[in-house]
Amino acid sequence: MCMAKIVGIADIASALGLSRSTVSRALNGSPLVNKETQRLIIETADQLHFKPNKAARSLVKQKTYTIGVILFSRPAYFWDEVRYGIQRAENDFRDFGIMIRYYTTDIEHPEEQVILIHDLENDAHNGLIISPNDPSLVVECIDHLVERNVPVLTVSNDVPESRRFCHIGCDYHRAGRTAGHLMGKFLQKPGEVAILTFSNTVSPIRQRIAGFRKVIERSSNTTLLGPYRLSRT
Repeated sequence: MCMAKIVGIADIASALGLSRSTVSRALNGSPLVNKETQRLIIETADQLHFKPNKAARSLVKQKTYTIGVILFSRPAYFWDEVRYGIQRAENDFRDFGIMIRYYTTDIEHPEEQVILIHDLENDAHNGLIISPNDPSLVVECIDHLVERNVPVLTVSNDVPESRRFCHIGCDYHRAGRTAGHLMGKFLQKPGEVAILTFSNTVSPIRQRIAGFRKVIERSSNTTLLGPYRLSRT
């Protein structure tokens, strides 16, 4: 039984005397290929019964999807890792027309996120990834975006009372409890334990402190001090 040949980019390139990279760019909607050449390549692909993947088909139709990402500017050692992970995912889905726009806000000024979300509503974003600062301030903003069919995903910090699509993060209360249990094992004799933090307004930090406090306060030989807020210089 004779199997039909699967037509690839190399076949289109050979038929037109063009490079594979030019054909690939044209099928992916790259602005580096002029319109006439792109039209010729697409017509030839149809004639040869080339079946592009969903990514190529999406960009040939010039469909793009813009996702806004709102993260904190500090601490950089943590948020740079989050951004790196998002960038890797962006590279994986770029052929599907996914475009990421990054925005940063100061963790000590939660009102900046409210202002920024209102601005994004006017920029026709198709989705939003956000690490909420003060959940009480952004819950209505998130619900408003969802009502406009803009899915919202929270990362690291959550707003469970909102209509957000999903959350990616850990159980911060349990993380604080784990830290408390480890501290109990490290202490060799009765003493004082101090909590130091750079903020007491961010939800995950409050949850960690609560979990840590719950465990430490059970110990009759440990005195808990703080939390003390570290000043930034």
